[in-house]
Amino acid sequence: MKNQRLRMLKRYLRAAIYYGPTRVLGSLLRPTSLAAHLRRLIREDSRPAMNLYPPSFSREDEERFCGDLLGIPLERVREAFKEIDGDFTFSGFLAERYRRFRPDSPVGLHLGRFSVWYVLVRLSRPRVVLETGVHDGLSSALILHAMRRNGSGRLISIDLPSVDLPPQAEGPGWLVEDGLRPRWTLHLGDVRKLLPRLALENSPLDIFLHDSDHSREVQEFEYRTVLPHLGPHGLLVSDDAQADLINEIAGELSLRANFAMGAEPLARFALGGIRLAGGPQGKTRSR
Repeated sequence: MKNQRLRMLKRYLRAAIYYGPTRVLGSLLRPTSLAAHLRRLIREDSRPAMNLYPPSFSREDEERFCGDLLGIPLERVREAFKEIDGDFTFSGFLAERYRRFRPDSPVGLHLGRFSVWYVLVRLSRPRVVLETGVHDGLSSALILHAMRRNGSGRLISIDLPSVDLPPQAEGPGWLVEDGLRPRWTLHLGDVRKLLPRLALENSPLDIFLHDSDHSREVQEFEYRTVLPHLGPHGLLVSDDAQADLINEIAGELSLRANFAMGAEPLARFALGGIRLAGGPQGKTRSR
């Protein structure tokens, strides 16, 4: 117990260094926030902020989303989904690791809508994928697994250290198995500082995936930062997408925006994306 509490305290200190004094002071000045963090340290409790990974709401939506983005027949998309659905060794490793690290989770780990990232990478065979937001690392693991199957590709990720990770986790991406890590570079820090440099250094990007702070302000910053660095057939995709923003950017480029529902009927458009290929694709689509 004492060792776990010490690890949590070290994580708080490490996060404070990356977040900077302004954000740390702002959190400390909010009594409810301060009380919640103190309570977590005392109880060693990560439950209030854990990520849950429920099943998909609509596989049909996800298949259509991938097919439209990639411009390929649904038969090929379904084959890729069938491949990841049947990979019980991979999904079993993730589920068991999640169970051990998150024993208090009310639901087990499902690949759910995040299987979309596997399918997009598996079928497009990207050279470089850049993602923002890692947390537990489910998306990262699926991308890297698809790259392993492809025999090519590398993933660059940006995330801030989080105090919401399990006490025994060393940092973001704890779900990613060791065998997948050679293709992966994880940068810890503020996306506003790191993204412009990393997008430029790794240009042209084949896929950009947003999964960090889902506010409109941050999403717009990320999209407009990476757009000049996407390759001619690049994909810009997002979890918890701001649909109006995706539509706005697609309209500016005379491209079509695509969306898929999330795990809950009220989640509206959980996944959003644009493909930069072949010139205008007609009006944006917002079902």
